[in-house]
Amino acid sequence: MSKPHFLFRNAEINDVEDLYQIEQTCFLEGVREEPEVLAERIRVFPKGVLIAEIRGHAKPIGYVSAELWLESEGIIEEKLKVGHSTQETHCEDGDQMYISSIGVSPDCRGMGLGEALLKELINRVTLGYPQVNSVCLVVNENWLAARELYKKCGFKDLFRIEGMYEPEGFAPETGIVMARKLK
Repeated sequence: MSKPHFLFRNAEINDVEDLYQIEQTCFLEGVREEPEVLAERIRVFPKGVLIAEIRGHAKPIGYVSAELWLESEGIIEEKLKVGHSTQETHCEDGDQMYISSIGVSPDCRGMGLGEALLKELINRVTLGYPQVNSVCLVVNENWLAARELYKKCGFKDLFRIEGMYEPEGFAPETGIVMARKLK
């Protein structure tokens, strides 16, 4: 069976409700981003929020969001937290892309969409921002499929943050910061 043909487009403010629905299916309360955070990401860095669609689905089936940082500042734990303000952290001249969230609807998993979203966003952002030379992200240590995807895409573990994720009703969970060089 061949892989479906994904359609990608930049998110717009009127997509926030659909993005939040994806967040709700992918992440527990306390780990997912709220609609206001998603809207801020679109307003601050619209080229950094990409939606995936597929023929036959009325709504988006996945998304990825990013912001740009200055690599010289290092990866600051506070900037990685769920709900952080993109307005405060994004730097239009940044040379490091931070993947702040990626989500794929459960009924569309296993089709290569996560990898396609990640690669498409990196390609689009580096085309428009050629100074970007690295990409970083943080992933829950328990999200094994996501960790394997990132490793497959060339990301390497940098360090761990104990208690990074605080899912409501569960014990805090460790985050693993990963990165890869582009140049």
